[in-house]
Amino acid sequence: EGLLVFDIAVPSSPFLTVAYADVFSATDLHVANETAYVFDTPDLKIIDVSTDTPFLLGTFEAAMGTLVQVVGTTAYTAGDGIQVLDVGTPSDPVLLGVFRPPSGSARDVAVSGSYAYLVGDRSVLEVVDIRDLVVQAVVETDVDALGKAVQVVGGVAYVAACSLFYTLDVSIPHRPKMLGTFQTSGMFEYCAYSVHVVGTDAYVGSTVGLQVLDVSKPDVPSLIGTYQSSSVTGVFVSGTTAYATSITGLALIDVGTPSDPTLVGSVRTPGHANGVTVSGTTAYIVDEKGLHVVDASTPSAPVIVGSFITTSATHVEVVGDTVLVSGRAGLQLVDVSTPSAPTLVNEYTETSSLRGIAVVGNLVYAADVGMSVIEIWKSTLVPSTAEPEPRAPSTPTPPTPTTAPVTMVPILVTMVPVIEAPSTRAPDTPALVSGD
Repeated sequence: EGLLVFDIAVPSSPFLTVAYADVFSATDLHVANETAYVFDTPDLKIIDVSTDTPFLLGTFEAAMGTLVQVVGTTAYTAGDGIQVLDVGTPSDPVLLGVFRPPSGSARDVAVSGSYAYLVGDRSVLEVVDIRDLVVQAVVETDVDALGKAVQVVGGVAYVAACSLFYTLDVSIPHRPKMLGTFQTSGMFEYCAYSVHVVGTDAYVGSTVGLQVLDVSKPDVPSLIGTYQSSSVTGVFVSGTTAYATSITGLALIDVGTPSDPTLVGSVRTPGHANGVTVSGTTAYIVDEKGLHVVDASTPSAPVIVGSFITTSATHVEVVGDTVLVSGRAGLQLVDVSTPSAPTLVNEYTETSSLRGIAVVGNLVYAADVGMSVIEIWKSTLVPSTAEPEPRAPSTPTPPTPTTAPVTMVPILVTMVPVIEAPSTRAPDTPALVSGD
């Protein structure tokens, strides 16, 4: 116990010169410029040792790990991750950021205003400020929550996960609060895979099929009706029709009466379908075989009119005549202006096994091991600071790039690992946080 200073002028006869008693459980020490940085679990203590009477300059409480190293005015503490502190003013050390090695993968991402919301293997929800690409908050639970899908509407995040459906208040993004949960009673292994919120109803794809939940009171989501089927992996609602994917393909379900969802029509896909999006009367489905374009102008008899073959596609979004497909092949941009002949325009393959994606202007935010940000169009557009409207069932409006869209090879802008705490970088100057 304590910090001890020895005179080693004669290496064979060191002797104690000074003792500082206010150190109780030290695990590491670094000395620079007559200042001692002591990791005294759980705090980092900064002590002036320039005189025979050492004194405390400052303390950073609840530091991470057991080790400390100082370079210039920056201190690094290490344990389960790395914590970076500005110690330029020893009396007031400031946290710059934290890196934690990923313990799993992100599976879906939603963007609202200046924030991206990630779900995956690590936690119920992670909130990333996309202005400086730093994780602002992490929501965890006492049980393993394998997040599958997320949508943010009106300051509420709706998270489909195993083994619960969660609602969280994200009106203050860096301080998310758990509101409520839903689970089908009697289900031992309940899993929610997808969610689409329209008005006060949440349409949830789960192990029991398609469930319609009343979320008018987000703290107490309640079941309205169920269309029972095999597990529904993806869902998109347009008007009074829910488009639901499963291992058998695509089902069109009438949800005009939410308490009594009724099958209208269906079409099989070559592989297990993973996701769906809709534009007008055309549905775009992804499965383990690729992308399939479905003419749903006759809901009782939907038909596949064209396909694009790729590897294990997991998520799909459409912007105008361009469909974005993510999966094991990375990110692929497919021209569907001729529905019967979908054509690859460009692709980004430097990172594999992309999952959920969100398109904002000329950028794609992709769930990966963390979050990848990929530029797909040359454009002066930047993410809006205003919260977008809820995902609309009508045809999305394509962006207005300064040059023709899809004229560039998609490039990785940055990749966000698990980082938390405010950054000191200017918010309008995105910087590379991590990546190959």
